[in-house]
Parts: sequence; C-alpha cells; structure tokens
Amino acid sequence: MARRGRRHVLVIAPPMDQLYGQDILEGVTKACQIHGMTPIWLKSATSDSASAVIETAVTQALKDTPEIDAILCSSPMSAITAIDAAEQLARVIGRDFDAFAKEATPLLTRFRREALTLHEDVAKAGKALARAVIQAIEQPQAAPLQGMDVPYYEDPLDLSRSQS
Repeated sequence: MARRGRRHVLVIAPPMDQLYGQDILEGVTKACQIHGMTPIWLKSATSDSASAVIETAVTQALKDTPEIDAILCSSPMSAITAIDAAEQLARVIGRDFDAFAKEATPLLTRFRREALTLHEDVAKAGKALARAVIQAIEQPQAAPLQGMDVPYYEDPLDLSRSQS
C-alpha cells in the first residue's frame, strides 16, 4: 500500500484477546512507522463483528476521516463489507482507496478484482500443526516442532516482473 502512495490506513483488526490480533497491532504499527503511514484503528468493530456492525463503523470512520485511502482487513468478509461501505460513499477501489486482506480461498478478488490479497495456506498450516501434535504425544521429551511460512505477495500493478 505504501508503494501505491497510500498514507492513511483504516485497520479492521481481529479481537485483541486473540494472539494474532496483538501480532497485527504490533506489525501494522511498525510497518506504518517505517513507511510514513498513519494507522487508524477501527475501534467499534473487529473482523469478527457482524457485517452490519462493520459496515456502520467503516462508514462512520470514512466520514470522520476522509483522508483514509487504504483499508487493511483481517478477514475476507470484513474486507467485502468495508469495500461495500466505501463504495456506498462513492469511493472507487483502486483509485480512491486500496483494500487488502489475507484469504484461504480466492473469494475477495472474485468480488472485486482490484482488491489486494495474500493467500493463506490453511492446509499447509494444519499439516504442520498435526505433525507437531503427533510428535508431542509420541516424543514428549523432544523439542517442540516449529516452523514459519513466509508469504509472498505479488503486486498486480507491478508490471516490471511480467516484462522480464
């Protein structure tokens, strides 16, 4: 989003009582500091809230802070709701704002091709967790299995890759 010139990011985070919610808070805060962006945390809804609650909260945030030019969502459904709310205010995705979410299935880009997504391989994560549980049961004295999956994001607007 920073490479696209976005500076004011509305963040629809998961609930903060979930570890990945805290990780997102920390990661977005650091990334915004590095890239000179301003995070705007949606306080009256989370990615787990009902769509109507997210829609009301996003609509109010966009009215209160019209300089919001990016929306970072923690789920595809919160992204769909946020995009719809922005479009009801006559904002155009890809022009007036960008929206980003991770997803396990290509749902968001079927809704709006301009949406930015990162594939989350839940099958790979599930297999890794299953191996870790089996090892913990069969070899309780062994060090716990650990792993890290590093996502790869290819910007659809970055034409330099396709020209090589």
